[in-house]
Amino acid sequence: MEDTDGIKDVQIEWNKIKKVIVQAAKESLGEKKGKRNEEWVDEECRTAIQEKNNVRKIMLQRMTRSSKETYREHRRRANKICREGKRDMLKRQIESTEVERERVDRRIYYQTVNWFRKKDFNPL
Repeated sequence: MEDTDGIKDVQIEWNKIKKVIVQAAKESLGEKKGKRNEEWVDEECRTAIQEKNNVRKIMLQRMTRSSKETYREHRRRANKICREGKRDMLKRQIESTEVERERVDRRIYYQTVNWFRKKDFNPL
C-alpha cells in the first residue's frame, strides 16, 4: 500500500485498499467455487430460466396484461422443470442410499441419512 498523505478522493483510495485486501485474501485462502444446485440444474432448467428472465425484461419494459401473463406462464414452466429436476436428483440419491444399505456400507449409509435429516427432507 502506498503512503496516504495526499488523499484526494476517498472512493479511489477505498478501491485501492479493497483491491489489496481482496488480492491478499485470494492468495492466502484461495477461491472457493459454490456448488449450489449443481447436482440437479441441467441444460433444460437453465434454458427455461433464461427464457423466463428474457420475458421478465420485456415485461418490465412494457407492463401490459399480456406481458404479465406471458411472464407468469414462463415462470410457472421454469419452476416446474426445475422442481422435476430436483425431485429426480433426490430419487437417485435415495436409490443410491438403499444400495449402500444393502451393501452393508454403514458409514456412507448413515452419512447420507444424516444429510437428509439435516436438510428437512421433503420429497414432494
